[in-house]
Amino acid sequence: ERLSKRMVIAYKIINDKSKKWAGKFVAGTAVVNAAYARRDTPFHEFGHPFVSAIYKDNRQFFDKLYKEIELSTEGQRIIAKACKSFRNKKNRACKPEEHDS
Repeated sequence: ERLSKRMVIAYKIINDKSKKWAGKFVAGTAVVNAAYARRDTPFHEFGHPFVSAIYKDNRQFFDKLYKEIELSTEGQRIIAKACKSFRNKKNRACKPEEHDS
């Protein structure tokens, strides 16, 4: 709740084991599924609008950050995991700008 007030982003908490995801950012609302959420899930979901804003308003900075992430082993692992998850959901190739969907 404090994070939502500070960031002026709506949130919703559900507890639904039939939905096999920890969190989503949908229509301007961070949705956290308590059934699968980890400690970092709320922060992750609240981060989506910021990543999207950087991508849209400062593409050069976004590209620089993305390239820095790609240089580390941990960053490569995170990108591969995100792309795998994204392809499974959207059934298409993974591109940096699609991570904010």
